[in-house]
Amino acid sequence: MIPLPERFAIITACNPLGPILEGDLNRKRDGAFRRTLVEDSIDFFRVTGGSRDMSHREPGYGCVVDLSTAAELGRAWEQDAVFWIAGDDLTLVSCLSAGSTVGLGSSRERVLR
Repeated sequence: MIPLPERFAIITACNPLGPILEGDLNRKRDGAFRRTLVEDSIDFFRVTGGSRDMSHREPGYGCVVDLSTAAELGRAWEQDAVFWIAGDDLTLVSCLSAGSTVGLGSSRERVLR
């Protein structure tokens, strides 16, 4: 198993600003986001993010970028927030309100491999 980077963001292009889109629209957004990551030479890997009970899931990407770039990407893809992982800390970072974060605890408890 390949180890995760020490710091990375989990970003999705699905369901912009909250409302759930039909599957085809989310798949198109996901593909366009992946192309952007490739074109911008961002190191990334596939991740599916979700609620604690996994009743809601969204495909996305683990992006090896700094926190500022992660928030910019989230805003560009109309996301309310991105997840930030630093070591074992998992944080929800607002893309809409600069500096607004919510600590979510251990990333090891929430990241499925």
